Amino acid sequence: MAAELLTAKELEFGIHAGDAETSLMLAILPSQVKMELAVTEYPQNLPIDSLLSMEGNLPFAWLTRELTESGVLGDATAATKEKGSRILESLSDQEFQKWYPPRDLSVESIQNRKSKILASPHLSVGSIENLKSKI
Repeated sequence: MAAELLTAKELEFGIHAGDAETSLMLAILPSQVKMELAVTEYPQNLPIDSLLSMEGNLPFAWLTRELTESGVLGDATAATKEKGSRILESLSDQEFQKWYPPRDLSVESIQNRKSKILASPHLSVGSIENLKSKI
């Protein structure tokens, strides 16, 4: 299912806030998605023809800020609510689970996780306000 909905590049490098995740959010919580701010950003200067990969059998260590200026690793501009609905329906499909393991996607669960993040002692007041403004 994933290969039908996502490009090969997205399947390999779209690991955060890209097409699949943004599509899922459009299907689950569309009011929280600001598509006018969607961007496409893939990691640059990765080793070519290497045994190492971002994720996989021989992953190399990386920090998000080393790979993306926006925080996005993928193509959020390609996301659609319809695609998100199909992804959500296919979560039991083993091939899709390989890329996106099932999670509790209920509104209550998402709000609970949001509350835990905002209550984290590791966040500064400034970073909490910044997070709140983006949610």
